[in-house]
Amino acid sequence: MIVLDNCEHLIDACAELAGTLLSACPDLRVLATSRQTLGNTGEHVSTVPP
Repeated sequence: MIVLDNCEHLIDACAELAGTLLSACPDLRVLATSRQTLGNTGEHVSTVPP
């Protein structure tokens, strides 16, 4: 598992990194925090109230 925090600051770079890592390591899990979705295939979104 890899955790990416505050992805909204670098959304495109985080999405690309997550996609590249998941392509290379299919069993990897990515937990990303962001105010925006990454838009990657297979992404699951959980809204957390403030």
